[in-house]
Amino acid sequence: MGQMGLALGFNDASIFVSLMSIWGFFGRIVSGLLSEYYIWKCGTPRPVWNAASQILMALGYIIMAMALPGSLHIGSILVGICYGVRLTIPVPVASELFGVKYYGLLYKILILNLPLGSFLFSGLLAGYLYDAQATISVDGSNTCNAPFRHNSCFSYNVSFLSVNLTNNYNSVR
Repeated sequence: MGQMGLALGFNDASIFVSLMSIWGFFGRIVSGLLSEYYIWKCGTPRPVWNAASQILMALGYIIMAMALPGSLHIGSILVGICYGVRLTIPVPVASELFGVKYYGLLYKILILNLPLGSFLFSGLLAGYLYDAQATISVDGSNTCNAPFRHNSCFSYNVSFLSVNLTNNYNSVR
């Protein structure tokens, strides 16, 4: 988020991290309430909420990649909400599928994907793509001051989310 904010001309990109965190909290609360309400009222399965969050997350990444005025704010909010949903929904799904006998182990495995995925996709893949697309400055460091350079990272994320969306759709059918 910091690199994108700097590329779009913001001096302090901490607002985007704060927006993602705050709206991630609201995403956790609202997705838990809505999934419980709709599972009892309409019988809507919880993986539908996962699929809906994938669509919103892809939309958030596309909005961020547009680099329009205010797009980083809106994209941060959408992605934050979706991360909140992604933290909340898989846990009850796992307990419904596998029972509560090994619930602690299942919970830890489900939560392990967050730091592992962040390291692999943000630290390694996005870092590699950023370094490959950034211009080398006089002091030898890489700088990216054009918003279009982030599109390769975003297009990869959107394509990855599309594959996840397809998997969620197939699990609901």
